[in-house]
Amino acid sequence: MHAPIAIFTYNRPDHFMETVAHLQKNKGVEETELFVFSDGAKTDRDKEIVSGIREFAGSIQGFKNVTLISSDLNMGLKASVRKGISHVLSMHQQIIVVEDDICSNVNFLDYH
Repeated sequence: MHAPIAIFTYNRPDHFMETVAHLQKNKGVEETELFVFSDGAKTDRDKEIVSGIREFAGSIQGFKNVTLISSDLNMGLKASVRKGISHVLSMHQQIIVVEDDICSNVNFLDYH
C-alpha cells in the first residue's frame, strides 16, 4: 500500500495539471489516495483561476480516490500545508507531500 499523496495548490493550473499527469503515470497509482488542498483566492483576479483548479481537481481519475479540500479563505502556504498534513496524518501513518510544480517519474511511488 502506498502512502497517500497531498498536493497543495493555489493559482498555477498548468503546473498543477502537469504534476497530476506525471503522477497518473506512476506504478501503483491506482492504489494511492490523492488529497488536493486548494487555498482560497487572495484577489478577485485569482478567484477564476482557483475555481478552474478546483474544477480540474474534481475530474482527476486513475487514483484509488481523490479528495478535494478547499478553503474559502486564503490561509497562505505555511498554514495550508500545516493544516493539510495534519488532516491526512489524522487518518494515515504516512504522507507524500508534493508541491504543484513537481514532475515525478514512473517509479516515484515505489521509493522507500
